[in-house]
Amino acid sequence: MLAQGCFGCHGPQGASSGPATPNIAGLPADYFIKVMRAYQQGERIATVMGRIARGYSSQEIARMAGYFAALPRRSTRLQGVDWVAARFGQRLHSRYCGECHDAQDKGAPRLQGQHSAYLRWTLHDYVLGANRTGNGMQRQLTRLIRAEGKAGLEALLAYYSADLSIPEASLSR
Repeated sequence: MLAQGCFGCHGPQGASSGPATPNIAGLPADYFIKVMRAYQQGERIATVMGRIARGYSSQEIARMAGYFAALPRRSTRLQGVDWVAARFGQRLHSRYCGECHDAQDKGAPRLQGQHSAYLRWTLHDYVLGANRTGNGMQRQLTRLIRAEGKAGLEALLAYYSADLSIPEASLSR
């Protein structure tokens, strides 16, 4: 019942259909809890999530985290993928982001398959320091931008938007 309040924005069963709202199905429970606490404490910005998160107790957040973690992860499909950029972004992911976003024990979510607009805005917020979750994201993104420039960041976004775990043929349908 608690999770149903999330469906209006994050979609049925946590599979968002809107470009500004992430898929939350399959998020690691500890990451869900961390993000909700960050919203409650004003360490992560959003249009409405800060107000919404403050309305939940720690126990309610933990229950929602368990619910969404148990759901299969969802990918946003058909986002107009630049496959050359996505392959370059895959290499950049391995160099700058994979240590946390590929390891199950780090509690960080897989970013592949999220809406490209959501990812762009969220990464921008980390670069500017607007999201302060203390997890090294700003430092890593700054390193990437210094070394690879805007093209590197765009390639990383192409990789995450593409979700290369889905066969290319199924994306063109």
